[in-house]
Amino acid sequence: MRCLLTTTALAITALALCGHCANVVVDASQTFQTIEGWGHGGGILGGTAGASGLLSPAVADPVNYQYLDCLLDDLGLTGTRTWEVGPRIDGTGNDHGDCDAIDWNLFEGDTFSAMDAAYLLYFQNRILAKGYPSSFYSSPGYPTHASDVKPWVMNHPGERAQQILASALYLKNTYGIIINYAVIYNEPSMAFSLLADDIKAVGPRLAAHGLPTLTQYAEAVAPQTDWSYITPVQSDPDLWPSAGRISYHNYGTADPYRTHLRGYGKARGLTTAQTEMGNPTFDDLYSDLTLGGVSYWEVAYSASLTLTPKPETPGSCHRAPIFACGRSCITCVQGPCGSEQRRVTQPSTSLRSQRTAWSPRSSETRPDQRRRSI
Repeated sequence: MRCLLTTTALAITALALCGHCANVVVDASQTFQTIEGWGHGGGILGGTAGASGLLSPAVADPVNYQYLDCLLDDLGLTGTRTWEVGPRIDGTGNDHGDCDAIDWNLFEGDTFSAMDAAYLLYFQNRILAKGYPSSFYSSPGYPTHASDVKPWVMNHPGERAQQILASALYLKNTYGIIINYAVIYNEPSMAFSLLADDIKAVGPRLAAHGLPTLTQYAEAVAPQTDWSYITPVQSDPDLWPSAGRISYHNYGTADPYRTHLRGYGKARGLTTAQTEMGNPTFDDLYSDLTLGGVSYWEVAYSASLTLTPKPETPGSCHRAPIFACGRSCITCVQGPCGSEQRRVTQPSTSLRSQRTAWSPRSSETRPDQRRRSI
């Protein structure tokens, strides 16, 4: 009812402002994809690193928890990329030749600090307390490159499976952080058969340890590349039970391949996700939602693109970033007759928006119970 009333009010407002622009009709019988959430493709911890790296916890924590609240309450994010934990940086492994026997004495848990874990857990628990599912996915790469540059890990399905399993298991058992999805390789360029073998190796291991983690495939650089990884394995009966969603980045040829990904995902009962694009516009979001049928969409790939105020260029609203959070939050909205308008929301001197309408429950409070303005 609220949705219908809101739609009706918007239609009346549009008519009042410019005479007769368009008829707004809501067909409640027609439904599309269910939105799982919105995420940060560079990882939310990229925005906490500056304060936590330069300041003591007593000063950094209040700043970073306000930043996380901004992501949750102002931008409405519900997911994030995060890095795998535990791969050794000395070239050795976490076992003694048996991929199914993790030696936790060899696991380098200190590659993920307790401070970062507290931030990620807070973000997760706040999402869940709002009644939304969290959408965290692990990926190898930038912090240590301790998985993706080791051929004996990347080219051995058992070793790759063990790394993904050990990371997800450690985060769950140590901190209560749930990894919902796991990426085999970020923007892969290797043979499709290797990714497929890795998924078939890790899926049963994750399930055997009671983890809800599924893989997301193929996380390629563009929809066209993603489709090239899917077509050879469309009929693989052992791969798809361990896949949770089809994910792609958007740096290259997108169409008609987004539609192919959407169609194949629907046939398989899988959702689609756009998990990285630099400087996306509203047109990009609209195309991902309609052509790609995405249920999960990420704001940007870097903290600087997502979280810093964006200067506006007169006459170029349609090219502006979708979200910007900081001293001002700038978005572009469509005027009632199609003219582009700018809407600027000015938060208070605190990073926390005064628009927050919920009351914190005990499970949502910060570990140190402190709230400070900056």
